[in-house]
Amino acid sequence: MSSKALAGRWMQLKRYVRRRLGGRNDTNAEQLQLKPVWIVLAMLFVGFGTANAMPPQAPDAWITAKAKLTLWTHSDIRSNAVKIDTSEGTVTMYGAVDSASQKKEASELILSVEGVKHVQDLLQIAPPSNTKTITVADEIVKSEVNRALKLEPALKKSSVSAQSADKGVVVLTGTAETMSDLILAFIVTDSVDGVRHVVSEIKAPNQFVAVESVRAGALAKTTQSNLITSAGDMRITTEIKLRLLADEDTPALSISVDTNRNRVSLFGTVASPAQSDRAKRVAQRVGGVASVQNYLQVVPETKRELAEVDDTDIRNVIAKFLQERPEFKNVDVSVVHGTVHLTGTVASSLDRLRAALMSRSTPGARSVENELNVE
Repeated sequence: MSSKALAGRWMQLKRYVRRRLGGRNDTNAEQLQLKPVWIVLAMLFVGFGTANAMPPQAPDAWITAKAKLTLWTHSDIRSNAVKIDTSEGTVTMYGAVDSASQKKEASELILSVEGVKHVQDLLQIAPPSNTKTITVADEIVKSEVNRALKLEPALKKSSVSAQSADKGVVVLTGTAETMSDLILAFIVTDSVDGVRHVVSEIKAPNQFVAVESVRAGALAKTTQSNLITSAGDMRITTEIKLRLLADEDTPALSISVDTNRNRVSLFGTVASPAQSDRAKRVAQRVGGVASVQNYLQVVPETKRELAEVDDTDIRNVIAKFLQERPEFKNVDVSVVHGTVHLTGTVASSLDRLRAALMSRSTPGARSVENELNVE
């Protein structure tokens, strides 16, 4: 770990310790609070020492996964409060936080993730209500968390359980087969009544495995709706993005997508209510989607004549991008009336999506017909 990263982790730890101790100095309070803090210390400097190392050419989906885990682990932000999506290293956050300081902390934490180039902060400040929090006994919290994890079919190949619960702080331990399983374990745990924060001692892969990056890509081209796998959320997000990129009537590059247990959130900007409605319909047509929350904001664009770009020029720009990257060596491109056609093979669904994103972002490109196969 670099000295910069180490310093960042230390600052994260100090912030967490201050929150957990709440400024209390009595001995009993410190004894009650310190156990979770030392678990976090071990996780920051041992467990996460290699887990946060970015693999070569980290894909956007990997950055999104790491951003979520960092946010949930090192802050008091709940897993359902903030939606996160990444495009070419730019992370977009949408949702509500309790205060300006929490909003600032969220941006700082996301920027600390390897591979993040920029953070687009769409978070709103919504102070918590005065509703009295219901306290649940730690023994019950631990029991209910273990019950929820056991009943989650997508986690059947992983072995994750609650090791302890202390005043709503749950420590998870065990082994997750995939990164997606690790994220799902957090979400399942965080949804249990009485849980205030989740700490992880789970051993999990640092990169996406085949069931996530390859098999998810194959499934993305089907209409399967009963996917008993934590990679289902990645599959849904990937397919929605691909379909938006193929639709010339939606501004796909301005729309972010986040999926949580088959429930989709769309956020970003569109030029009209019609584009917003169309984007929602596109998402709803993807197999496996349970619901779609449309948070897209309508920001009318100034009407202007779009300059016509020759198909040959569009193709040359895209072809140059593909030729400079070995992961796209087996990809061919053609352009007809502004519609980009991609054919050939790639190694993963993440590469398939990246090729489409770059193609659609090329000036003059109106839509992308993505016929790339994952092999």
